[in-house]
Amino acid sequence: MTIWSSEIIELENLFTAIKGRFPELEKELEHLIKTDDENVALLYSRRCMEIIITALCECELKRPRKTEPLKGIIDKLYREDKVPSHIIASMQNLNTLSTFGAHPKEFDPEQVKPVLSNLTIIIKWYLKYKDGQTIDKTKPEEVKSESLSPDDPNKHIQKPKKRLILLLSGFLLVCVIVIVVLFVFNIIGDGRQAEYPEKSVAVLPFVNLSNDPEQEYFSDGMVDEILDHLFKVGDLKVISRTSSMRYKDTGLTLKEIARELGVSAILEGSVRKIGNDVRITAQLIDTRTDTHLWSETYEGDLSDVFSIQSEVAQNVARGLKATLTSRETDLIQKIPPTTNQLAYDFYLKGRDYWSKIEPFHAIEMYSNSIQEDSLFTTAYAQRAFMHLFICWDRREGWQDHVIKGREDIKKGMQLNPELTEMKFITALSCYWIDRDYDKSLKILKALKAEAPNMADLYAFSSYNLRRQGKLEESISELKKAMELDPFNANYIDNLSGTYRNLHQYDNQIACSMQGLSLLPDYEGFIDNIFRAYLAKTGDLMVALKESGLKEEDVQYEIYYYTRQYDRLIELINKEYTIISDQRFFRPKTYDLAFIYYLNGNTSLSKLYSDSTIIFLKGEIEENPNDARFYSTLGKCYAFNKDIKEAIAYGMKATDLMPVKLDALLGAVKEYELMEIYILTGNYDLALDKIEFLLSIPCELMSIGDLMINPIYDNLRSLLRFQKISNSARK
Repeated sequence: MTIWSSEIIELENLFTAIKGRFPELEKELEHLIKTDDENVALLYSRRCMEIIITALCECELKRPRKTEPLKGIIDKLYREDKVPSHIIASMQNLNTLSTFGAHPKEFDPEQVKPVLSNLTIIIKWYLKYKDGQTIDKTKPEEVKSESLSPDDPNKHIQKPKKRLILLLSGFLLVCVIVIVVLFVFNIIGDGRQAEYPEKSVAVLPFVNLSNDPEQEYFSDGMVDEILDHLFKVGDLKVISRTSSMRYKDTGLTLKEIARELGVSAILEGSVRKIGNDVRITAQLIDTRTDTHLWSETYEGDLSDVFSIQSEVAQNVARGLKATLTSRETDLIQKIPPTTNQLAYDFYLKGRDYWSKIEPFHAIEMYSNSIQEDSLFTTAYAQRAFMHLFICWDRREGWQDHVIKGREDIKKGMQLNPELTEMKFITALSCYWIDRDYDKSLKILKALKAEAPNMADLYAFSSYNLRRQGKLEESISELKKAMELDPFNANYIDNLSGTYRNLHQYDNQIACSMQGLSLLPDYEGFIDNIFRAYLAKTGDLMVALKESGLKEEDVQYEIYYYTRQYDRLIELINKEYTIISDQRFFRPKTYDLAFIYYLNGNTSLSKLYSDSTIIFLKGEIEENPNDARFYSTLGKCYAFNKDIKEAIAYGMKATDLMPVKLDALLGAVKEYELMEIYILTGNYDLALDKIEFLLSIPCELMSIGDLMINPIYDNLRSLLRFQKISNSARK
């Protein structure tokens, strides 16, 4: 029995009251009353309130909520007097406490109780609010008939009774609110729940005062460079850029921002750049007491910015009473990376393009920077990063970028092998290009001692471990990264994907729901929820309902799993070209060959298969070690009933990308070999593979997949397949 069981009982009664009236709220409340996990309880409490506030935004503020934070909507409802103040207080308290369930932080499970109590108050009020809306729409004569008649004997005792009830209710509500507020601010309780590390800081985006929006890259660049220095201070906790940049132009107070990020202090500032003249103002604020710990204004030209960045970082550390080791001081006071102001300006523009995930534009800026200063080592490191990212992401022309990335690393290591950025990109090269995970992890481990607040060091350690098949260790490292960068959608998405590979679909759903509550405009989380429910249940309708997606959002899946092949062929012809990512390389002709094969049209399937085979053999001549080509080629031969060639190419793919080399991609190649065995009628071999894939991390294999994927239709009558499926359900 949970410590909040009494609060859940009251919510169960409310669940019965709202059943059939508010479907979205009903769905989230049902999840809430069934969970025993404190994180999930906080998460679904927040989701319940989010549904109510979103509805209030449309009804009372006359506009859709879109992606506006809950705090902003609550404040507007309060300022415009749309919701009673005691309900606003409950909303604010729930919003504050529930964030502990949204990303990794320590909190006391006792805090679930006031969250549930506040949610109960909010839902009860909302029911009365909705009932009031219904009454307002009732005809005047109907309202009159429901009121007391002048000679009703109950009329004279009704008012005092109602007034007494209201007084008692109001008193109780005030008591609840006071207790919750005292609890939140550590006036009562064990003193842990609202505490954040004393030596912790977030650097907010500096305000651009240059009267030129195109100078925004420069003010953002100053923040990036200051953060790079602060990452090196081991006695501090420093929030990464991705999370702090979301507060650009925010309406939240510093105290609210600090609470969301889990820090005690905020560094904010402004930058004015006119020509070569620069004016930078910075101030450090203890948000717990609203105390200014330190502030300073710096004026100079562009050549002074490096010393300013270093001085700001050291003053932040001193202001928070953090111990700076002599090595950390040396790293922060390092020699300026370049003396060429134009080279540095191009470099900052490159970082700005990368923040928008525009690697090709970033490469152009870094190249301009290097052209101005051929000894600018950091620019080589960043350009190498862009080249390797393009390779890893398999973007257009990625093959040429392998050599270019290696050349930049070689040049940078010749110039300054001790540079943190060069060591980091070397670790990424070991991971992305060489697949030397042990060497990459060794470099990253050493870098953690050098820059312990750099979230990407923990994230890429996680990714290396995942490729080694050490997924539980991977999750632990990724959670460390998320503590330093809690609003990083990529981290949350990768954690969700790791749970999927482990066949832990409930965890995947909870993780994606958390991500959605933090970043409601990130569509990947909704897709994750859809696919997790599909993998867990094999039920398209359940997956659609729970994810909130409509059939038109996932047309391919709908047509494929319901065997509507004619409509699927029409969709492929209209919307698809080549699917190319780390896992697959599938031209449109392959997809058409596959669907025509399933549809029984062997002549058209062969036509498109032959076309794909010719195309892929050309690709293999240029890239003979790309396992993706061989898997797709093997399936095309299988469509054509060329069994020997089909199996040979499928096995070649697993040889090039074995599970022991890459636990994730190796499993994908094994899955595709399983498909080839089915297509060529080698059912025993296929069933062996199915059992194997269910026993290892594999994102593609699931009980849901076994239940509805047409690829298994020829196996469904086999007793062994049925036993495997039944066993997987348990």
